[in-house]
Amino acid sequence: MARAEHRERHLRGLARNTAAPSEILLRILAAPMTFEIALALTHRPDLPEPIIDAIVRHPNRDVRQLLAFSSNVTAAARSRLAADPGAGVRRALAEEGTRQYSVSTLEARPWLTDEAFERLAADVDPRVRGWIADHSETPDRLLIRLAADPDPWVSDGLFERWRWRTLSESAREALLNHDEPGVRERAEEARRIQAAVSAPLTRDQAEKVARHQDPEQRMRVAADPHLPRDLVEELAHDPEPKVRLAVSVRQDLTERQRVGIDYEVDPNERFRPVPWTVSYFDDVEVMRRCAASSHLQLRRSAACSPYLPQESVEALAQEDDFVVRLMLAEHHPTPPAGLLLRMVIEFDGYTTGKMIDNPNFVRTGLSRFAGSSNPRERWVSLLDPGLSPATVDRLSRDDDDRVRHAATAHPRLPLDRLRILLDDLDTAMAGASNPALPVSLMHEMLREHT
Repeated sequence: MARAEHRERHLRGLARNTAAPSEILLRILAAPMTFEIALALTHRPDLPEPIIDAIVRHPNRDVRQLLAFSSNVTAAARSRLAADPGAGVRRALAEEGTRQYSVSTLEARPWLTDEAFERLAADVDPRVRGWIADHSETPDRLLIRLAADPDPWVSDGLFERWRWRTLSESAREALLNHDEPGVRERAEEARRIQAAVSAPLTRDQAEKVARHQDPEQRMRVAADPHLPRDLVEELAHDPEPKVRLAVSVRQDLTERQRVGIDYEVDPNERFRPVPWTVSYFDDVEVMRRCAASSHLQLRRSAACSPYLPQESVEALAQEDDFVVRLMLAEHHPTPPAGLLLRMVIEFDGYTTGKMIDNPNFVRTGLSRFAGSSNPRERWVSLLDPGLSPATVDRLSRDDDDRVRHAATAHPRLPLDRLRILLDDLDTAMAGASNPALPVSLMHEMLREHT
């Protein structure tokens, strides 16, 4: 059992090793494959082209499907799976693209190529076509074709209220003027529903909702930009805190009016940008005002804009509020170096790696944290490329698992110490991922395990 676990950890580490040549990765692919090994291999950054070729042709469907889930490969590489013989792989490729979440960026990161969208929109599997109809990047010409799809699972979603709202103006116009009468009728109905939903409430309707017994109803109407001023004032004194909060972030309020509202921000509630601010992320003046607002939720929202002007970035980087700093470090392309370091020390999340890879993150000098009593700071010290081998050796014996594993994977760890750690089940995977591992030793490990 211990030998099997050792094999697993060695192969997972080698699959992640950034210095492993293609010949090593090909040998791993040819060996009996567990899910964890395949995941490590398919999700590594900068996969060499020969390895992508081998994965796309791999006999194990699960291995190919994992490549469909990887956000580390290019759209061109991922799109090769659009021709996969397995419907499950093609479904994964189409579906995962609708679920991708990434922090704001000024760089376009398409999920698939146009050719892949074309192929998947014509797939024999209606589930594949349905996911493509739901994909935000699907070209308009394909959405227009999919609207007439005979399978309702494919076409129905396009005419749902939320999906109709997300379609481009040209796509909506094309559907309203479609060759097929049935498509035109459904598009017209979707347009009517959306218009009715978007239309300002009558005075009678506004009063009924603003005074509804359900606070959720009052909270929603509190954000309505067309709500009469006297009802806005009434809801600003609502007994329910979340209703008052919804009023307090209205776009049409002055800072003095906001301060006059007794709102509360729940520290345990997951933050999402105030909805109206998202449409103004690229409006520098609006974002500047939000960043300078007395309202915490507006400052948090401004921190999500990748277009936030540098003076506002500098100001928000000094905020006491953790969420403001986190949103800024995650979303802005050029956050201050001091902010990035602070957040990498304070925050342990999936975007930490993005912060470390930001060009503004300064690695040199982080060795000053090697003797810290804070294990997170000791871990950060290992990001310094100039850390002495003796210090790396010492940290490879650290009581903290994260520090010990990071030191084991550090390229300046002495080789004799690395060999010892490779034999230790606790550090076997980290040791196998060490880029200083000699290729000859990689081959030796594979001979033992395959």
